[in-house]
Amino acid sequence: CKGIHNFLEIIKQGKYFDQYSNKKFDRERKYYKQEFYALVSLGFASGMRISEICSLKWSDINFDEHYLQVKWVLKTENSYRKITLDSETINKLKEFKEFQNGFQENHQEYFHQENDLVFTSGTGKKLEPNNFREYYWYRMIKKASLPENFRIHCMRHTHATLLLENGVNIKVISKRLGHS
Repeated sequence: CKGIHNFLEIIKQGKYFDQYSNKKFDRERKYYKQEFYALVSLGFASGMRISEICSLKWSDINFDEHYLQVKWVLKTENSYRKITLDSETINKLKEFKEFQNGFQENHQEYFHQENDLVFTSGTGKKLEPNNFREYYWYRMIKKASLPENFRIHCMRHTHATLLLENGVNIKVISKRLGHS
């Protein structure tokens, strides 16, 4: 979808960081540009809830077989699930993992990744969904000229809609989203 690709390009470029000019934030900005591109790409490609994305661990991703397992945030009995991913999303996650490992190696004095988490704060702690939403998501959608009511959860709805448009059975979509 062209709109999604345009939105992801704005995220990748990091133009929503324009208001930050402090030197200390330059390291984190570089990290967040890479991370948020992978995070939002995964959101659109998987239909995961933001809490599930922020709780995802590297050990939950099977790069060879192109799937991940949701097992840390369980809203319903069906929340624990396996989600297949396309090659492009897997490659974005691989690239981010390499970047994150290099970032940690180059910035050991302040970046300490915790608990094998895929998405972290700029210091390596768990990325909190509310912080992401309040400090970055709203800036991203504003920069992309999306309506203010385009919430994080809309990535999940967009994913489901795209699957429906491509003829995927509603029961398959429901299971993929973790609905009961």
